[in-house]
Amino acid sequence: MPNLAKTLFSYPTTTLIVDDDPGFLETLTHELTEKGLRCLPFSSPLQALEYLTLNPNSNWFESCLNAVEQDSPRVNTLHQLSIDLPDLLLEASAAAQTNEISTVIIDYHMPALAGDQFASSILDRRIQKLMLTGQMDAQKAIRLLNDRLIDQYTEKTISACTDAVYHQVINLQVRYFELLSHQAGHLFFTEEGIFSDLAYTRLLTDLIDQYQISEQYLISKKGSRVLIDSRGQQYWFIIADEDDYAGWIETAILAEANQKVIDQLRQREALLFLFTEDENRLAPNAWLPHLHETQYFTTLATQHYYSVIKAQKIVFGI
Repeated sequence: MPNLAKTLFSYPTTTLIVDDDPGFLETLTHELTEKGLRCLPFSSPLQALEYLTLNPNSNWFESCLNAVEQDSPRVNTLHQLSIDLPDLLLEASAAAQTNEISTVIIDYHMPALAGDQFASSILDRRIQKLMLTGQMDAQKAIRLLNDRLIDQYTEKTISACTDAVYHQVINLQVRYFELLSHQAGHLFFTEEGIFSDLAYTRLLTDLIDQYQISEQYLISKKGSRVLIDSRGQQYWFIIADEDDYAGWIETAILAEANQKVIDQLRQREALLFLFTEDENRLAPNAWLPHLHETQYFTTLATQHYYSVIKAQKIVFGI
């Protein structure tokens, strides 16, 4: 499975397929759709290019992400990003229903508009381009790859290219979200950070596979995410470290909180998760229902604690 650890978010998108051979186009579209991809086929490259021009991607996530906040001195010690979560999830729900184009599959030989000309005409450079080539066109494709006109290529065959195309599209879709995440991601996607750590990457990958996640959104500099499956069920993947526990324990002791709250935090049996404004105002004596059983994983730098919390209802009305 592709690595989503260095993305701020991902959700289902559409792959546009351009091939002037109607039979091959129909077969490839059908087989990729059977594998779970959203596909939009065009037999005319000119019509496909017109569609892309008239239907640009909105890149709506940029309006939901404003800045990275400073760490809170009190209960909000999960280092949250400055994201309006209700707005984000409502926008995400709408975006998931649209035909946002993340990848384009392009035939190399098309009489109306050659594949390389089509690729160079796509205005949104973040859209990933996979070119289908004949046996004699590999060197041409390599030149296009080196010139960054395309992002990947594969040999076009009648019966044997669907699996290769599918796996390449999946990887290119992740690359699309990496590029969208780059502008804000450079603030915390560092080589030594958690997002580059193999333990975190494996854990996130396993959770996405286990819960059959189709959408995910980063909500914390420490790696916490909202995970959403194809039915709209939400899971909160929450990560904490020793700094979080130190803040929670100090606050609970100063407020003379219930001893059970203090003990669970001291023993690292549970982590605190407060995700609404009202909950963030709760006194430590009211924290007990908001403590969630923890597991842990260890990176090269430190030990991290995490919990996966299944939302009891669809949060924020989506």
